[in-house]
Amino acid sequence: MRTERAELVMEKTSPNFVTALLAVAVSTVLSVGFSKLLGSTFGVPFSNSRLIIASLVTALVFAVIFFFNKKWVSFAALISAPLIFTACVYYDRFDVKKGILGLMYYIKLYVFLWIEGDFPEDPNGDRTILAFFIAYNLVAISCTVFVIMKRKWIPAVLIFYAPLFLCSVANTDLSPKPVPCLIAGTGVVMLLLCHAFRKKKQSTYEKVLMIIAVPVLCIMLLLGGIFPQKKYNKDKLAEKIIIETRDWFDKTMGRDNPLRRFFDIALEGLETTDFDDSFDAISPLYSTPTNLAKVGPFNPSNEDVLKVYRYGNPDYDGTGKQYQGNILYLKVESSDTYHNNTLSSSKIKMRVYDRNKTAEPEQAQYCVTITPLKSTSVDIVPYYTDFYTMSSVRETKMNPLNATRERIFTFASSNIPVKNGNIYSEQYLNNYVYKTCLEVPYSTDRALIGGGNLPRWYLDVYYGRIEMSDAEKVKAVTEFVRNLHPYDMNTEYPPRNADFVPWFVNQGKSGICVHYAATSMVLLRMIGIPARYVRGYVDSNSVMDRESIVNASQAHAWFEYFVPEYGWVMGDATPGYQTDESNFNIEAISKEHPEINTSDFGKSENDETTATETETETETSEISEETTSSSETSASETTTGENGETAASSYGPSVSGSGDPTAVDMNKNRDTGSELPKFLMNFLKFMLAVVIAMAVLAFLVLAGRIALVIYWSKKFRAEKINDRAIAYYHYYMLMARIFRFVFPSEVDSVAEKARFSGRDITAGEYDAIVKKCPELMKMVSVDFSRPKKLLFKLMLMPQTKEK
Repeated sequence: MRTERAELVMEKTSPNFVTALLAVAVSTVLSVGFSKLLGSTFGVPFSNSRLIIASLVTALVFAVIFFFNKKWVSFAALISAPLIFTACVYYDRFDVKKGILGLMYYIKLYVFLWIEGDFPEDPNGDRTILAFFIAYNLVAISCTVFVIMKRKWIPAVLIFYAPLFLCSVANTDLSPKPVPCLIAGTGVVMLLLCHAFRKKKQSTYEKVLMIIAVPVLCIMLLLGGIFPQKKYNKDKLAEKIIIETRDWFDKTMGRDNPLRRFFDIALEGLETTDFDDSFDAISPLYSTPTNLAKVGPFNPSNEDVLKVYRYGNPDYDGTGKQYQGNILYLKVESSDTYHNNTLSSSKIKMRVYDRNKTAEPEQAQYCVTITPLKSTSVDIVPYYTDFYTMSSVRETKMNPLNATRERIFTFASSNIPVKNGNIYSEQYLNNYVYKTCLEVPYSTDRALIGGGNLPRWYLDVYYGRIEMSDAEKVKAVTEFVRNLHPYDMNTEYPPRNADFVPWFVNQGKSGICVHYAATSMVLLRMIGIPARYVRGYVDSNSVMDRESIVNASQAHAWFEYFVPEYGWVMGDATPGYQTDESNFNIEAISKEHPEINTSDFGKSENDETTATETETETETSEISEETTSSSETSASETTTGENGETAASSYGPSVSGSGDPTAVDMNKNRDTGSELPKFLMNFLKFMLAVVIAMAVLAFLVLAGRIALVIYWSKKFRAEKINDRAIAYYHYYMLMARIFRFVFPSEVDSVAEKARFSGRDITAGEYDAIVKKCPELMKMVSVDFSRPKKLLFKLMLMPQTKEK
């Protein structure tokens, strides 16, 4: 039986010259074919000769490395390919990152419209996209050459070419050219033939593949002639494939299998949008865009997510009455961009506070300590913390940024903001507050104005027929949105391709907090009030000097608007939250500062006169690397010493009038296309982590192997023959216990004699241990599984290897 089995297993020989050439040819054809397939589908012209030369050279280099059949050298080469690709993307080398972004422009334009972010068309796309393909093929080619030369796991490498193929066939507007299809198809057929003949003898394997390559190419050309591109309906073909695949899964796994839903969604053209809720119970704990096209029924769990503790400030010296209510709005992140039905946060990297203006801190009413019970990527901050101090709190978090990532849990806070005058820089006001936070897509604006559901007073304000104070505008918009539709946790999903806010105003029947917050933000912007969308939680059980638990069902969304003298002020138009918001909104502020009712929230004439000058200044001045790194941190931080003296931190506003205020840069056009998509960056980080983990694991295995060899080699070199025999016996007994096999009784008797007889054993008895034991082990190891066989080889000493 063993003889028959041995005939089926391919021989263990090193790859020769012909195999290496075959691997180079197949990998080059695959990489060039699929790269040109995707490029021709989207009409991206790039140099064919450069792509072919780069692919060929890459394949030759890896073929030479793998030809020498050195395990650790081959492993290092395989690891280096993804590391080089990841480094090129992460550190933006050789235009690889620009190539991905340029390619994402076409993929989003023609295929996946739901991808987040704006990707501008790259005028140098032919060069940068080619750079991406060359870098990406570095990984694909290295693996392809390796598996063909080793004749193992050959079909697995198609996973590297699958993304290029899927993006090509998913394009329903454009079709790939015939030649790239033929090249890619030829490469796939040759790869599968390599897999089919992998168990043949090496000479037969190479001969068959070299002979069959010519007819394969002829057949592919013939297929191209029989099925010309003009008669090819890939939509019908795709539909047929999806239906057949779905039916196969139904027969194999039953009609209730989890994949059926995805097949149905694909067949319906993504008409159903309820497969991915963008707003859920846990999402506020992370910095993520909100896809309004996927907002529907809100069915949260009662899972605990936060622990909140609030206690009073004994040094509070304010004139207002201390807030004793049981409501706390806990902000996680503000979204300032509304584009393609997605709410996202732009990175604020500019100077927030004017270096020539000072802020006067005030004693906070209370302190709030927030402890996340789940992992979180951002801080949870109560309203309001700007310029509030407290002797027991070393640091506070300012509000001008969208989110904080400083791992701060304790905040000096009050229910109304500190009035400090307009201490904000012209750059922050003109390029962010009065630009980013006032932008509304033109189509959204027209759909709302022409929808017929906006009240008369709003249209009069919009067209300038009547005047209202900014405070009256906020109150009126809030009241209008709150009464627009009833609140319903089972609110339906918006129709496909519907603009979310106009649909909710003109056609919606009910809503959840996301609907009311997003609509309030857009309507306020349209009449000149800078506004942002906010995600977070509402703690409705916050009692002074008592700990409260916030669970997932308390996730909420609201809005905030900018008042120059007070900063960002919150508002909430969700039905049922009127009483809650009244403790923090403009009504609460006006009780202590009535003048807010007559304040100008919008852009003043002075701001308009300096706008051009400020924009010119920001365009001509480059932000330093030091400044850019602060985009992930907060705008400012105030520290208070034990003696009550307050000083500004390195990234906070100057309270005492000295020191540099916040200096952070900003992507003033909110061009999210300058950043890689989050899912792509996460994938790259994951791939890098996997590669590093594999390298660490390989190092540990190598170190263990070396330690094992050193230890036993020393034992095997003992001077006396009895000591050597006993060492070998102990080693083989260890292997027997691990791999569960039994040695002949004569081996045990020889070992006993060597240990206790006091006489040297004979050469024949010594051979009974040293030669018969390895032979028995190798015979038994034939039936081991692959993982067990790998462990066996790692533990096998050099002295026992077959000569």
